[in-house]
Amino acid sequence: MKIILDQMRSLLDSAYLFNLLERVAGVGAVRKRIIKDFVAPFDEASILDIGCGTGAILDHLPNNINYVGFDISYKYINYAEKKYKNRGKFYCKSITDDINLLPESSFDFVISFGVIHHLSDDEALILIKKAKNYLKNSGVFITIDPVYVDNQSAFSRLLIDNDRGEYVRDTEGHMSLFLDIFDKTKGVVINDMLVYNYDYYITRSKK
Repeated sequence: MKIILDQMRSLLDSAYLFNLLERVAGVGAVRKRIIKDFVAPFDEASILDIGCGTGAILDHLPNNINYVGFDISYKYINYAEKKYKNRGKFYCKSITDDINLLPESSFDFVISFGVIHHLSDDEALILIKKAKNYLKNSGVFITIDPVYVDNQSAFSRLLIDNDRGEYVRDTEGHMSLFLDIFDKTKGVVINDMLVYNYDYYITRSKK
């Protein structure tokens, strides 16, 4: 089983296979709902996407926004640059890199979808601190990640246990990352965004 899972994870290094799996899983519907219910970008809003993957979030964002995305995978970034070259700017960067090309306090929204559960506590704190630094006053940071919850369905637990991310937390552990950085953070568990039961934890932090 572990060998099969490792092989599947290695296949996801391909931007095309990654997109295919997300389409099969219905991840597009998740992004669409998060943008509508939790981000709600206004005209000319500036959005920084930390861990943008292949840039597929742009399929659910209005055309009249200013978008910057960065990701650690050069394959994903190459794909995003080709498909969405007229929609935003893309950079192959890690969260631990000094991203001097991005001015602080310059974004209305910072989003990071499916990233924090790949990061240790120390790495996650770096991401959250950088997100706050990039936000304008009253800007908002939105994240979504799988989460462990009480009375979790066996199927959701199985999927989350075998996620590529090695740092899936419970709601308390996840929220604790934000408390010393943002004064205003709210979190909610949602499990009805896919055709099957899967527990996501969404946080919304205001600067």
